[in-house]
Amino acid sequence: MKSIIYVPSLGYKNINDTAKQYAFRLMKAIDENAPEAQNTYRVETRELQYDHEGNSCEAISLYETSDQNEIELYRIYEFAYSNFLTRRISESSMIVRIFTIFMILFTRSASVVRSFFNREEEVRLGNKFQAVYFAAFFSFIALYFLALLAGLFLSVAQSINTFLPAEAIALLPDCLISILDSAIAEIVTLSTLPVFSLFMLFTSGKKKTVSDMAATYVATHQYLSIGEQRNLIIGKLTKLIECIAEKTPTESDLEIHSYSFGSVIALDVLFPVDGNANTRVAKNITQLITIGCPFDFIEIYWKGYFSNRNFDNLELRNWFNVNAELDVLASKFENRQYKQKRFLNSDAFWNRFSNMDISYNIVNPERVSKFQALMFYGIRAHQMYWDQYNIDARSCLNPLVQRMSTAA
Repeated sequence: MKSIIYVPSLGYKNINDTAKQYAFRLMKAIDENAPEAQNTYRVETRELQYDHEGNSCEAISLYETSDQNEIELYRIYEFAYSNFLTRRISESSMIVRIFTIFMILFTRSASVVRSFFNREEEVRLGNKFQAVYFAAFFSFIALYFLALLAGLFLSVAQSINTFLPAEAIALLPDCLISILDSAIAEIVTLSTLPVFSLFMLFTSGKKKTVSDMAATYVATHQYLSIGEQRNLIIGKLTKLIECIAEKTPTESDLEIHSYSFGSVIALDVLFPVDGNANTRVAKNITQLITIGCPFDFIEIYWKGYFSNRNFDNLELRNWFNVNAELDVLASKFENRQYKQKRFLNSDAFWNRFSNMDISYNIVNPERVSKFQALMFYGIRAHQMYWDQYNIDARSCLNPLVQRMSTAA
């Protein structure tokens, strides 16, 4: 039996990116590539508590039945880190989160501009343009919500004007009311904006969705910029690895499969900034799978985040990196000498993983127009490694299983 820790994306619950869904997709890929067509497969789910705080994860067993014999092929554990990531920022108000997002995008714009003039980075020019478009688009959203707040404030000010005497209104700064009035009038009429502001800010469903997205974005920025919650997340993941190692035979393989931002956490655990990975991680993790790894995208906004990592004590045998040409967040590592040297300066290491990239393109990249690129096709392609709603759809795990079987 092999054990897998699945590290999902940031919004994994919203896009059916759970370990259970991953197990079903993996089961389908294994079934379709099995030499014996008569083999049948099933999954079974249980809970595993892995730390003293009572945190638990789903453990999904994948069984294969052939000739009346049933064996457990994989046991897949879900490492859900989103609550750890947003633990601090979740206590702040939505106003603070939206304003912080705007300031983050504004301060990071210089990094994006600098990336255009660095030709050694080996990041595709299209990815850089989409990074600029991404920043501009979300800056507009942040400004829009700030305008909604201003509209709400103006609505309150107009109410005050209705109920307070003229002597009290005269004490208010005329310039403030004038500026607010002219700014909001350019966006939408004053009669509809306060109503919509109240709706967006205080309607529970919409407020929670926008607020959660803002909290996740700010928490991710803090994680990448100053390492906030990084010790906690890495500590919890290593605790899960320790717990699994204690409960499985010593000869069992333990793998990390990760998608999107989950692959960033996987890289941080295996290749720390200072020192080496702890003994349990280094000795037990034998295979790493990264799907849609945003290595290049992070290097555009957070220059040098992955530089000069350590790996000396790792016993990693395989690393497969699944990517799509149109996915603006995905990265390639093969034949990227500049990137390889900055990340891990070891020819011996990269020679071991010289055939690591697996391309998974469901659309010919040459058929995508510039208009589609402007409509965030590169961002949407990040969710095309599998179907979000149907586990019977084809997925990137099909070519991945084929590659893993030849490397075993």
